[in-house]
Amino acid sequence: MPRFRLYSSLTGAKMIIERDGKEEVIDIERPFWEDVLLAKWINERYKIVRSGLLLRSAKIFLKGELIGRIKEVFGFTTSISVFSKSDKVFDIVERDYLLKQEFIVKKGDRVVGVIRPIGVYVPLLSNIGKGFSGEFYGLSPSEEKLLVLSIIALGV
Repeated sequence: MPRFRLYSSLTGAKMIIERDGKEEVIDIERPFWEDVLLAKWINERYKIVRSGLLLRSAKIFLKGELIGRIKEVFGFTTSISVFSKSDKVFDIVERDYLLKQEFIVKKGDRVVGVIRPIGVYVPLLSNIGKGFSGEFYGLSPSEEKLLVLSIIALGV
């Protein structure tokens, strides 16, 4: 089961994925003049273009081609839909507890991952600069890539 840690700062981020005793590192740059993330993962470079203030959305590109979209759904708790081009692949649903917060990743009715904030959880305050950790399982390589890039879009 792959596990990840995403560490964010004002200028960029780093995501470390651990699987089978090995680590993959994704370096993320965040130019200050636009809401764009540039991610370098293995030998590929991805561009994540984000938009919106209250309802956030993002588009994920590889070599100029759209490979995925993310759309926040308005509600009492945060809910995010992740699409591969036009097909919905994942729902990321927030769960708040008294002393912790986590996001459940669902593919249809099946839970395929969990995302948790790193650091002390304070309800209603931003997690910017703290980072995220979690795990995912039972995904194809293309689904895994889409989920990892979606986590980056949401967490940086």
